[in-house]
Amino acid sequence: MTSRLVLFLTLLHFACSPTPPATRQRGVYYWKTNWEITPFLRDYLQESGVKRVFVKFADVARNPATGEIEPYALLRARDTLGVAAMEMVPCFFITNNVFANTDEGATAWLAERLLETLESVGGQFGKQPADWPEIQVDCDWTGSTRKAYFTFLKQLKRQLPRAKLNITIRLHQYHNPNQTGVPPAERGTLMCYNSGDIDAITTKNSIFDPQDIAPYAQVPAYPLPLDLALPMFSWALIYREDALWRIVPEPNRGLLADTTAFVPDAALLNVVRPVFFGGHYLAPNDRVRVETMTPELLQQNRVLLESFHLAPDATILLYHLDSVAVARGDWWVL
Repeated sequence: MTSRLVLFLTLLHFACSPTPPATRQRGVYYWKTNWEITPFLRDYLQESGVKRVFVKFADVARNPATGEIEPYALLRARDTLGVAAMEMVPCFFITNNVFANTDEGATAWLAERLLETLESVGGQFGKQPADWPEIQVDCDWTGSTRKAYFTFLKQLKRQLPRAKLNITIRLHQYHNPNQTGVPPAERGTLMCYNSGDIDAITTKNSIFDPQDIAPYAQVPAYPLPLDLALPMFSWALIYREDALWRIVPEPNRGLLADTTAFVPDAALLNVVRPVFFGGHYLAPNDRVRVETMTPELLQQNRVLLESFHLAPDATILLYHLDSVAVARGDWWVL
């Protein structure tokens, strides 16, 4: 065989072989007000190969009393040990009503306030706003707030020209980009949870129900490269007069097993005597639904989750880093 023929066959082999996919990355959300990674969680991150941590720096909402837009619940760093080994992505959660009846001047003001918040909170980690290669904005915008929200994103990008802007995408926005619009950003994170109606007392599992999620896996690729966020949390939903009243994250299962206070009724627990639960006073006739996310449920629906059109270098994120949730098992199914 001549050297030219060998060269031709070698090139043909590589031309016909599929391109190896880029390696997916592992990430977690940190959604607490105080930054403090315990040794247990630090070991978990290291052993799981998690390098990317999306950290909530602040919430932004309207003050109920004044209607003014305010950043609040700013992150406080008690211990920055181990931060150098992580790729931290600052996140800002903004309620949708912030952009209701909001003009361009107000959105420009908000972009400036976020820059100031990024500077003050990020300074605890020894960083200036220009030092962050990526930031995320989390807002469940609607048709009525789309224009103001997108204007805000453009203004924020002008404030941080070097940072990659990552935007959370809910399932309904992923399904209808022509109707809801595509945010002016470089990247999106598909939030693959909270698919059910949390307000309905008859809902089985509002966190993650495969029947609710399956239709979204059939839609064409989204116009932005996407990461994927999956749930690892659980909560107890308290209903009073059949209306959602309170949410208790990672509830005390031992207390819920007390049948002198909680009596099972199908998928619910009926409160039969006054009891304190999750810092709330529950009265007789209140009802509780516990929704639990497990690694097994994600594993059972792995094929479904793989159907989403993600970026080749997608980060698979777990929401959110918590020792109780981590202890439930191996969450890394993708």
